[in-house]
Amino acid sequence: MKILYVFAMARFLEKWDSRDRISGLIMPICLTLVPFIIIVLQPDLGTAAVFIPVMFIMIYMAGVKLRYIAGMIALFFLTIGAGVFASVVLDFDLLDDYQKKRITAFLNPEEEKMSVSYQSYQSLAAIGSGGTLGRGIGNGRKTQLNELPEKHTDFIISVIAEEGGFLAILILMT
Repeated sequence: MKILYVFAMARFLEKWDSRDRISGLIMPICLTLVPFIIIVLQPDLGTAAVFIPVMFIMIYMAGVKLRYIAGMIALFFLTIGAGVFASVVLDFDLLDDYQKKRITAFLNPEEEKMSVSYQSYQSLAAIGSGGTLGRGIGNGRKTQLNELPEKHTDFIISVIAEEGGFLAILILMT
């Protein structure tokens, strides 16, 4: 869906002649909301969230005035903030329980460090234990003893930092 969205949006923007008017932004927003809503209903908020910055980048590249985009981004964050507030603080049923826990863990990580924030805490510990030169390939305590449970996903940098150290991260980043 992400690839199809980019192609469809590019095709639309190619022939788009309303980029100089704020009302012209309605169609790109609608083109973005369709896949966004379908994916959110699955529920896969992480994948759905990819569509929003892609839309902003694409309409910027298509020549929309920066002040329009800035206004849209501000409105977007206000809407998201109101939704999160209503869901977490007022306990409206807008988010699933695991999504609420992730938000509260982000706001107060110490409270959830043995549950929702466990992976993040172990990741930081693995990075810190690597030091400058690392513990050596296959010698990472956090990574080899499965204290970092999902090391093969977004946390691969933790494995590299623990086993190869800060030097390996510098090499990787250059």
